[in-house]
Amino acid sequence: MTMHGVTHATTWDVNATADAQGFAGTATTAVRFEDFGMSPPHVPVVATVQDSIRLEYDFHLDRASQP
Repeated sequence: MTMHGVTHATTWDVNATADAQGFAGTATTAVRFEDFGMSPPHVPVVATVQDSIRLEYDFHLDRASQP
């Protein structure tokens, strides 16, 4: 994955189902800010901010019809 100009290998956990129409599911991963050369944001009204980013991607892929 490339973020903030830095490329770093990531592992995604994927839960998917398939049927006659295609595939659907969710993929998630967690990375640290520092892995991509970033610092956690400083938010004055929040005591702390975790040094991780959780990404979640919901997908639905339809099978192409044959001509």
